[in-house]
Amino acid sequence: MKLSNLKINTYAIILSIEILNQKVRRRLLELGFTPGTLIKITKIAPLGDPIGIYVRGYELCISKEEASYILVEVIK
Repeated sequence: MKLSNLKINTYAIILSIEILNQKVRRRLLELGFTPGTLIKITKIAPLGDPIGIYVRGYELCISKEEASYILVEVIK
């Protein structure tokens, strides 16, 4: 499932980052979006973009497009 499809207060584990653009991939990895990392969706803007995410002890926002490159497994 893509990170961009999750709802607020959903927990997930990152499986992979699926993008060919190496600059964007590197940026996401540097922000802490590495495989095996636990994340939580904390906020979604009224129009759906950007998305607030709690990752590795801090909260950040990424665009919906960037979130669509991140594949996750939802934790129930």
